[in-house]
Amino acid sequence: MALRLRLTPTLATVIGVFILLTTVTIVVIEFRSSQNIIRSLGSDFIWTSMQGLSLEFDGRGMDVEDQALFIASSIEAGTVLLEDKQNIALFIYGALAGTVQTSSIWVIDQNGRTVGVEQGDSDGVMTPNFGRVEDTAFLLETFKFAQSTKDPFWTEPVFFASKGQSYFVHAVPILEGDKTIGLVLSTVSLRRVSEIADEMSDEYLTVFMIDDEALLAHPNMKDALPNLSSKRLFPSINDVSDPFLANYKSLEKLPAEELGLEENFELYFGTDASGQERFLVIRHPLEGEFSTIPIGAHFDAAVLVQPYEQMLRSSYLAVAILLVALVCAILLARWIARPVRRAASGARHVAALELEAVQTLPASNIRELNDLASGFNSMVGVLNAFVRYVPRSLVRRILSEGSDVSAPAERQLAVLFTDIAGFTSISEKMSAVETAEFINQHLTIVGGAIERHGGTIDKYIGDSVMAFWGAPEQSEHPEKHALAAANAITLAIRADNKAREDKGLPPVRIRIGLHVGPLVVGDIGAPGRVNYTVIGDTVNIASRLESMGRDVDPSADVVILASREVIGKLDMPDISVESIGNRTVKGKLEPVEVVRVSV
Repeated sequence: MALRLRLTPTLATVIGVFILLTTVTIVVIEFRSSQNIIRSLGSDFIWTSMQGLSLEFDGRGMDVEDQALFIASSIEAGTVLLEDKQNIALFIYGALAGTVQTSSIWVIDQNGRTVGVEQGDSDGVMTPNFGRVEDTAFLLETFKFAQSTKDPFWTEPVFFASKGQSYFVHAVPILEGDKTIGLVLSTVSLRRVSEIADEMSDEYLTVFMIDDEALLAHPNMKDALPNLSSKRLFPSINDVSDPFLANYKSLEKLPAEELGLEENFELYFGTDASGQERFLVIRHPLEGEFSTIPIGAHFDAAVLVQPYEQMLRSSYLAVAILLVALVCAILLARWIARPVRRAASGARHVAALELEAVQTLPASNIRELNDLASGFNSMVGVLNAFVRYVPRSLVRRILSEGSDVSAPAERQLAVLFTDIAGFTSISEKMSAVETAEFINQHLTIVGGAIERHGGTIDKYIGDSVMAFWGAPEQSEHPEKHALAAANAITLAIRADNKAREDKGLPPVRIRIGLHVGPLVVGDIGAPGRVNYTVIGDTVNIASRLESMGRDVDPSADVVILASREVIGKLDMPDISVESIGNRTVKGKLEPVEVVRVSV
């Protein structure tokens, strides 16, 4: 007998053991570690941290460039029309949503008309603006310069008096061949850049961008913005509430090269106002890098003095144990998850009654998963048998709403009957197997057309089909869908007859009867055996109309007879109708006005 493991104890035991081994090993090694600082570890930390900060700032800037280039390319490709300002505004909305660091985006056409969207500073509200380049001197100057270049460019920082702060501006010319037909401008304010610095800072680390003594980004920049002007684009290090940074040139400068840092690093050490020791690092950009602005950070010295003499070896060992634990956990999870994923996929197909797409679940050594596979496969087998005898639309409603949906109720329904004319003479020339194959093919054609138009097949009576519309899904005009199905059946029968003619087989002629009226629909029968069906006089009239087709036109390939109630005021240009007068049908005292429908 195969071993059946339980899911919860297995996962708890395996993962718990590996985590316990990892934790105990790290604690033991840390306890035995000495307290000497690893100088190389400190330099690696500084280099990695500053490199990461630079990449983060550069990445945000490149995102601004890429977004502007995407807008320009979309306009050049005709995806967005330059003259459609409203659509451009909507396009800019989407672009700003993906680059929160962008303050605004402006698109200027060759006639100097502008459309721009500014991103709200706090609440995220974006407001479109429409105007002309002449309205803003900077826009006019940049627009004129763009006429002489085909390449994207960053302008010199500019101060916007209306906003009270300085901006970095990126421009992308919009080209039509070699001609510049417009311009895309993206602006990034000092506030936005400082928000990025604030995101990367925490209680131990303060990130900034500095150019000599001018600050271009700092978490506390907001308080210094009101002091800016067109002659003073950036605040100084003394304008923000950061005394440690303001006095950094008076700190002890450490030899960066001796600590393993490159020559583009400046490293300072000192004590802040509270007596805490801190390091301050400035990284100057190398030639060819995206940004030309130095990135800086100062942080608590405890970040570097906490590593111990044997930390490196203990880290390697801890990582190795952790990797083993992770690999084992991943392998175990994949082993367990594979049948669960298949069950989830199968459940989605079952919910949509796409049973042909459901794959059976294999047996598993995990007892719960094996029970799941066994139960799931049995359920799919039962459903496959179930939907062969019950309308799929009813099954879907039962699955989603419960069994009460099939309780008997009176509805306005349309009923359709079909029958093959002269079936007895056709079947006499075929064996029993051939007759079954012929009927199955015919019912597949008719039933497919009915189901495509939302009909519920009530039953197959030999070569005949009874179907209705308006239940279980309610319909305001069930007769319209029934007529569409009769139309589709006609076209399908004629196509099949063409194929039969090519094979030298006689054509199939059918009669169709349609009527609409009140019926009782739902589960009808004894408690142990019920059918979802309809009962009422409407069914009888539809059946009589189908039978009447043999007298109206015995030689036609398809005869569709409907009551006047079916035709009503429906507008269906692909069919034509012809009244053949009032006819008395069996079981009805009053005559029925019969209409022949032609496709």
